[in-house]
Amino acid sequence: MIKTRDDYQIAATNKAIEHLRRTAEPCLIEMATGGGKSHVIKHLAQRLIQLSGGKRILCVAPSKELVKQNYEKYMQIAKASIFCASAGDKDLTHEVVFCSPLTVANQLERITKKAIAAIIIDEAHGLTPTILSIIDYVKEKYPHCRIIGLTATPYRMRTGHLYAINDRGRVLSEEETIEPFFKKLVYKITAPKLIELGFLTPPSFPELDLTGYDGAENLKVKANGKFDQKELDAVFEGRGRLTSSIVADVVEKTSSRRGVMIFASSIHHAKEIQESLPSAKIVTGETKSRSKKSGRVIGGNTRDDILDDFKDMIFKYIISVGCLTTGFDAPHVDVIAILRATESPALFQQIIGRGTRLFDDKTDFLILDYAKNLDRHGLTTKDVFSPKIETKKKGGSATMAAHCPLCEYINEFTLKPNPEKRPVNSTGYFTDLEGVIDDPPELAHFGRGCQAVYEDGTRCSHLFVSKTCPECESENDISARFCRQCHAELCDPNKSLDIEHASQVVRVESVIKHTINDHISKAGNNCKRVDFFTAKNERYSKFFMHESTHKFHKIEWNRFKKLKKVEFIKLIQVGEKWSIKDIF
Repeated sequence: MIKTRDDYQIAATNKAIEHLRRTAEPCLIEMATGGGKSHVIKHLAQRLIQLSGGKRILCVAPSKELVKQNYEKYMQIAKASIFCASAGDKDLTHEVVFCSPLTVANQLERITKKAIAAIIIDEAHGLTPTILSIIDYVKEKYPHCRIIGLTATPYRMRTGHLYAINDRGRVLSEEETIEPFFKKLVYKITAPKLIELGFLTPPSFPELDLTGYDGAENLKVKANGKFDQKELDAVFEGRGRLTSSIVADVVEKTSSRRGVMIFASSIHHAKEIQESLPSAKIVTGETKSRSKKSGRVIGGNTRDDILDDFKDMIFKYIISVGCLTTGFDAPHVDVIAILRATESPALFQQIIGRGTRLFDDKTDFLILDYAKNLDRHGLTTKDVFSPKIETKKKGGSATMAAHCPLCEYINEFTLKPNPEKRPVNSTGYFTDLEGVIDDPPELAHFGRGCQAVYEDGTRCSHLFVSKTCPECESENDISARFCRQCHAELCDPNKSLDIEHASQVVRVESVIKHTINDHISKAGNNCKRVDFFTAKNERYSKFFMHESTHKFHKIEWNRFKKLKKVEFIKLIQVGEKWSIKDIF
């Protein structure tokens, strides 16, 4: 009988240990958002250390925030290490190691010098090729290594549930799961059950004064599991009057609330939302993290400062673009306003899960769905936590593994027709018989950009196919409307939405000196940081991926090395900051 949180957290731990004693087959724990997965990870790691005789336990999480959160919970009972580049530490002193996938993948030989007894995977629904490659490497060296996953959403689009056998011992059919990684779901506790027990906050669904964004119900997920960006922009961006009315409705319904999370479709959409709010901050995958040496700045604009201020209730509204859906814990949040379409039921569940945590005098949290996500995922207000999960077969479409030359992530993309059986290299380009890429390059798959996400939530910048910005000559996605570097408009505004764009300012500064230092990128890769000092006593930095095999980075680094002296730098204004556009 469950009376306290410890009761079900320890029960989940015992079920997992019972399974791991019998077999090396991977097992899974399903625990609703806010249920305390970090506490279960703490108990699991402690038990596994006792059973393994001092072998190493890896606790993998997809972001530095989750790595730190799980680490801090474990440190309540014993010492542990952090092995995460974005968290600023690569320590392997202790047997229990809290780590991020990319940092581990980049140093597998080092981390496997000591025997590994188990790998615990937090947010196991995000079972990426990087994590799978780590597991394969470790299992080849230590075949008896145990694998345990934890997630609130144990399912994925198209392939269904992540496990073959449910918590009641029933083998799932092909309509429920396809090639599941985990053998058995050993324990399950859902949001409705935790709400019933008083351990989570129930949702409320006030009647909306507006129907939301027209056309949101017609959005279709493509073969890659994503919406078409042009269709998203057409539905959500450039709708100033409608967006303003929706935000006014949000403000009215949240006047007595303490913390409001708003989920936007894009950065431009988020800025449109922000313009209509009394006080709000935006967090995206591009929001920079606080530097390792910097302390907290109240009112600061780094990712860490913004999140800390929001948690301390210094401001009320936070707007998220493509982040804060997992691993973000702000218990005072009592409103989830969804102004974006969610591709999968798992993403929708993760988003609404941000509001379930208990807080002083918090009796419920509001779900304001202005993008028709409930209808899209076949949910009602009475069963919002219970999506129907079915597999969706790909209809025989073949896929290929496309290696990213920038971050080494292995993408899975749908193959283009290749009736002539032309050779294809590891990055997905057609080649001649000697392996030389065709000129001009032609892709053998339908992928456009690398799908890897770094520990800090930012996405790999590599594009397999791109278009060049006429202003700064940087590469952009072929469907992009604005340059990702200088923000210049890439398409004819008469043929797209009418969105105003401020002109960019360029200036040239003379350089007194420059310094070159070794640096570690956010992905944990070696790079060179070059600091340029101008006659105005200003410093500007540029990072060179000198070890990268990507053509663009090679050309950029070689060009810089050939310069006998740096006399000038050309700068371009992006928002309130200046970035280096050229060096000469």
